[in-house]
Amino acid sequence: MSSSNPLPWLSLVAVIWLQAVIGTNTNFAAYSSQLKQYLSLSQLQLNSLAFASDAGKLFGWVSGLAAAHIPLWLVLVIGSTLGFVSYGLQFLSITTTSETSSFLRSYPVMFLLNTVAGNSICWVNTVCYIVVTRNFPLDQQVVKVAELTFLRF
Repeated sequence: MSSSNPLPWLSLVAVIWLQAVIGTNTNFAAYSSQLKQYLSLSQLQLNSLAFASDAGKLFGWVSGLAAAHIPLWLVLVIGSTLGFVSYGLQFLSITTTSETSSFLRSYPVMFLLNTVAGNSICWVNTVCYIVVTRNFPLDQQVVKVAELTFLRF
């Protein structure tokens, strides 16, 4: 790969920005207190919702399987849609008072939404890692460590 080609570096910057904007690894902590207050949840129920968010990541293998069989842009669209819908419905359940939001406020629905929201980051991360490893075939480990180090902060 020629060092004069800026596209691999632009893709790395885009991947880092995409993962920083998605931010689903840190989102639950940001809105969990509002969720607890508006839905009148106990601390145990809130902890279970945090577990649901993490448990969604256990199904990350599905995104890897999908990436092997469908185009990467479609994997990214699926992940973005999962995140948009699950976080969007959680937002609506907190901010609206309609009859629809009362259905969304039920604990089983909220548990499912948190699981899907947690899983959505796997779809995005799968695309990001594939793009980075394809664009930096000789430096895959270095790029992954740099990317993960950036995302910790």
